[in-house]
Amino acid sequence: EDLNLTSPVNRHHRVILTFPLVYCLSLLSRSLILIELLLQSINMNLKCNLLLLVICVVSLWADHCSCELFTAVIDIQKSLQQEQDLAVALEDYVSQEMVRLSSVKRFAETLKSRVKTDDTNSTDLTHPVYAYLMLKRLGVDWQEHVKGKKEELKNSFESRIQNLSLPGIEDVDGAMDAIVRLQDTYALPARMLSTGKVSHEFNFSKSIMTADECFAIALFAYTKGDLYHAKDWFSVALGQMGDRTISSQGLKRSRILDYLAYVLYKQGHLQEALALTNELLVLEPGHERALNNRAHFERQLANELAAGGPRRKGDTGSAEDEEAIRHNAPHREGWYASAEFQRYKRLCRGQLLPGDFESVASNKPLVCRYHRPHAYFYLAPVKEEIAHWRPLIVLWHGIIGTAETATIRQLAEPRLRRATVQDPATGRLVTARYRISKSAWLQSVLHPAIENLDRRIELLTGLSVASAEELQVVNYGLGGHYEPHYDFAHRREVNSFERAQGNRIATLLYYLSDVPAGGATVFTDLGVRLLPTRGSAAFWFNLKRSGEGEMLTRHAACPVLHGSKWVMNKWFHERDQEFRRPCITEDDKMSNEPVPDSGRYAGYGLSSDERVADEVSSHRRIPAGRPTAVLVGVRLPQDDDDKGGDGKTRKKRRRRERLRRGSTSIDEPDGGAVNEPAPADECFAIALFAYTKGDLYHAKDWFSVALGQMGDRTISSQGLKRSRILDYLAYVLYKQGHLQEALALTNELLVLEPGHERALNNRAHFERQLANELAAGGPRRKGDTGSAEDEEAIRHNAPHREGWYASAEFQRYKRLCRGQLLPGDFESVASNKPLVCRYHRPHAYFYLAPVKEEIAHWRPLIVLWHGIIGTAETATIRQLAEPRLRRATVQDPATGRLVTARYRISKSAWLQSVLHPAIENLDRRIELLTGLSVASAEELQVVNYGLGGHYEPHYDFAHRREVNSFERAQGNRIATLLYYLSDVPAGGATVFTDLGVRLLPTRGSAAFWFNLKRSGEGEMLTRHAACPVLHGSKWVMNKWFHERDQEFRRPCSLDSNE
Repeated sequence: EDLNLTSPVNRHHRVILTFPLVYCLSLLSRSLILIELLLQSINMNLKCNLLLLVICVVSLWADHCSCELFTAVIDIQKSLQQEQDLAVALEDYVSQEMVRLSSVKRFAETLKSRVKTDDTNSTDLTHPVYAYLMLKRLGVDWQEHVKGKKEELKNSFESRIQNLSLPGIEDVDGAMDAIVRLQDTYALPARMLSTGKVSHEFNFSKSIMTADECFAIALFAYTKGDLYHAKDWFSVALGQMGDRTISSQGLKRSRILDYLAYVLYKQGHLQEALALTNELLVLEPGHERALNNRAHFERQLANELAAGGPRRKGDTGSAEDEEAIRHNAPHREGWYASAEFQRYKRLCRGQLLPGDFESVASNKPLVCRYHRPHAYFYLAPVKEEIAHWRPLIVLWHGIIGTAETATIRQLAEPRLRRATVQDPATGRLVTARYRISKSAWLQSVLHPAIENLDRRIELLTGLSVASAEELQVVNYGLGGHYEPHYDFAHRREVNSFERAQGNRIATLLYYLSDVPAGGATVFTDLGVRLLPTRGSAAFWFNLKRSGEGEMLTRHAACPVLHGSKWVMNKWFHERDQEFRRPCITEDDKMSNEPVPDSGRYAGYGLSSDERVADEVSSHRRIPAGRPTAVLVGVRLPQDDDDKGGDGKTRKKRRRRERLRRGSTSIDEPDGGAVNEPAPADECFAIALFAYTKGDLYHAKDWFSVALGQMGDRTISSQGLKRSRILDYLAYVLYKQGHLQEALALTNELLVLEPGHERALNNRAHFERQLANELAAGGPRRKGDTGSAEDEEAIRHNAPHREGWYASAEFQRYKRLCRGQLLPGDFESVASNKPLVCRYHRPHAYFYLAPVKEEIAHWRPLIVLWHGIIGTAETATIRQLAEPRLRRATVQDPATGRLVTARYRISKSAWLQSVLHPAIENLDRRIELLTGLSVASAEELQVVNYGLGGHYEPHYDFAHRREVNSFERAQGNRIATLLYYLSDVPAGGATVFTDLGVRLLPTRGSAAFWFNLKRSGEGEMLTRHAACPVLHGSKWVMNKWFHERDQEFRRPCSLDSNE
C-alpha cells in the first residue's frame, strides 16, 4: 500500500550532515557564521568570489579535522581553545583574501581595458615582442595574480590550523547519535534537550538549539530508521521555526513539513500527515511529491472509513499507542527490543518496575562496614559497602586519593586512544558503537604512583597482580557508554586471552571522577546500580570457583548525561591465584563469601633486586587480547618531510656517494639502476634548499641540472621560469669566482627579460670586476680556471662548511662511507695483529653450533658475529617494533633532556623482554654470547633508517660533563651489541672514524665492542657513525650494557690503557 507514496530521501541513503549540534561541537558552524558576518561588511562585488573562499575553508577543515573527538570528554574540552584559534585564523584569512581579490579585480580591469583599446590584427601576432607580451599575460601574469597568491594564502592558513584538532563529520554524527541515545535511555523529551536541559537540575543556556540543528538530529535519526525520535525532533524543529518560511541558515519550513508528514504517515497518523501536507502545498502549490502524497492519504482515509474497521495503530494518539510505536520502530528489532535492554535503560534511570529482579534477590541484608583485608589496613580500615551478596559485589570508598587520581589522569591523557572490543569470531580488536570511550594502558614502570597502587591492590583484593593486565584508564565521551557485556571470555571466543594466563577471574573498577548525571555502572541481571564517586572502587569475581563464568555479572556503563566520567580497570587472571582463591567443583559454595584475606604479597617490603627476581620467576606476559600499542593514524608527508627528503637527502647522496653529475639515478651493486627522473622543478627545489643553507657547491650543481632539464623552454609545465634559474645560477657562480660564466648567464637572462632590474645591475657589476682584474694583470679570482683543485677549494670553503663540517674527522667519515681512504688516513692507529675469521665458542651452549667470528679490529677489540640471529626472529622483532616506532632522539649534554637532532635521522622503538618470548630468549643468548649480565642492560632498541637516514660520529658512553646521562646506580654504558636486521644494497655502513673500520650491514650479523676501558674511562677510539642509506631500508637493533652487575664478569683494572 506504500507503493504510491514517495519518500523525501531514501532511508538507507548516506546523508552528509554539516549542522552544528551542541556548544562543544559547533566549531565548524561558528567559523562559517564568522565568514558570513564578514561577507555582510564588504563590497558587494566581492561576495561571489568570497563564496569560493567558504568552500576552500571547508575543504581545509576537512583536511585538518581530527575525528573521534566525541569518544572522550577530555578531547572535547580541548576544543574550546581550538575554537578561538580557528576564529582568529579565519578572520585573518578573509582579510588577506579580500586584499588578493582586490588585486585580481584590478588586473581583470587592466585586461579588459587593453582588449577595448587594442586594435591589432592577426598579423601583429607574428611580432616576437608583441607575441611574447601577450603570452606572458595569458600564461604567467594571471597565474601570479590569481593562482600564486591564492596558494600562498592557502598554505599560510593551513600552517596556522594544522596543529588544531578540529572535529570532523564523524564527530558530529557521533554527537547526534549520543543525543538520541541519551534521549532514549533517560526518556528525555526533545523539546527539553533543545533548550539545553539534560535534567531538572542541569540547564545550560549556551546549548539552546536552532531549528536547523534540531532538523539535523531529526534527519540523523530518520536515516537510521528511528522514526520515533525523528518525529520528536522534526516537531521541535517545526516549532522553532515559528511563523518563518525559511531559517537564518537557509532551512525551508516546507522541507520540515515534507519529512514530518512522511514520518507521521509511517507511524499511522494519517490525519496529521494529511494536515501537514496541505500546509506544505499552501507554501509550495506545485510540490509534486506533496501532491501525490495528499492523494494517497485521502484514498487511505476513504478506504478505512468505508471499511468501518479499526484505524491504523497510533491514530488515537494514546500513551499505549505511543509506547507501541516506540518499541516497534525498525531500529528496535533484535537486541534493542529485548527485555534485558529495557531493564538496562530503567536501571540507568533508576526507575525499576515491581518484580524486575525478584528471581535474583539477595538472601542477606546489605551492609556497610569497616574492612581490614590485611595488616596494612589495620590503622586505616577500608570503608566497604556490600552492593550484592551472591555473587559478591563490593564498593570500597575513599580507596584512592586525589593526588593519585590527578597523577594517573595526567599520565593517561596523552595515551588515550579509541576504546576497542574483541570480535568473538576473529579475535581481533575493533571499534564498536556500543562502546563509546577512549582508553589508555599504564605500565607500572611509568611512575612510582602506579607501582605503589599495584602493591595496595594486592593487599586489598588478596589476589596476585603478577598475571594481571596493566591498568586501563578510560574517559567516556559525549553520551559515552558501554552496553551490557561480560568481562570474562566465553569458550567460543577466538584468542580471547593467552592460555598461560587464563581467563579474567576478577575486576577492580576505580572511579576517578564524580559524574553529576548519568554514567552509573549497572548489573542488568541483578538490579545493582553503582553511582560513580571519585575515590571509590567496585570489585567482583567474574568466574565461579569452578572456573565457569558467572553469568550474573553481566554489567554495563550507562551513558554520561552530564559531566566527564573517568574510570580505571584492573583485570586479574587465573594464573598465580591457585593458593589465593582455590578452585572447588561445587558452584553453590562460591559466591556468598567475603573477599578472602591475602596470603602473601610478592614484592612488598622487599629490596628492588628481590622484586625483580620475583617478577622474572613469575614469567609475566602481556595478554594478547589487549593492545600493547596503537597506531594513531597514518601521517601524511609534511613540509619538513619535503625538506628532509627531497632536498637534504639527495644532497647527501651526492655528497657521500659522488653520483655522476647531472644524473638522478642510483647505481645498484649488481649494475642495474633505479631510475628516478627528476624534472626541472624538482631539481630547482633541491638547489634552492641547498642555496638557503649556504651550500653553494651543491646549489650550483642542482641549478645547472635544472637548467639542462629545461631544454629550450622558457617556462616549465609547473610554472618555473628559465629566467629564475639563470638568476640564481649566475649569482652562485659569481660567489664562487666564475665571473665569465656568471656574466654569460646574466646576458642570457636579459634576452628573456630585458627589463630585469637585478640582472642589469649585476651585469654592470660583473663587467667592472672583469675590467679591474684585467687592468691589474693579477691572478684571476679563485675558480676561473675551472680546475679540479679550484672546485675542491670552493667545495670545502663554502659557508656551510665552517666548524664541524669542515673538520678533518668529518672528511674522513665521508671517505669511510664511500670506501675511499687516502694513504696514511689511519696509520697512527694501525692494528698490531693480523685480522682473523674463526669459529668461536664463548659458552657450552655454542659447542655444537659455534659462532662465526670476524675480528674487525684488535685494540680496541671490535668483533663481527655472523648468522647470530635467524630470519624468523628478525621478522618477529620487526613486527613488534613497527607500531612503536617514534622519531629517534639524542641526549642534550647540557640539560640531559631527550631532543631530536638533524644529525640523527631515524625512528626507534624500545622492546621489553615481557612483550614476546622471542625477546626473552634473545636476552638469554646475549648473556651467553657476550659474557655480560643483561640485568642492568637497557631494553632492546630497534632502529629503522629512512630516506638518507644516518647518525653522524658519536660515542655510546656518556662523558662526565653530561647531565643526567644515565642512572648512577646503573653506571655508564660499558659495551654495545649492534644487530643488523636487514641487508642494505648501498650505503648504511657502520664506520669508526678514528680507526678506519667499516662494517657493512648483513642481515643476521652483529657487531660488538667495549665502550669503556677496564679502568672505567671512556675508550675514545670507539667513536663511530651510521653512514646515510643510499638505497634500501636499514634495520638495526642495539643492546647497551651498563657497568652494574659486571664486576665479576669484566673486573676493573687500574691500568688506564687496558
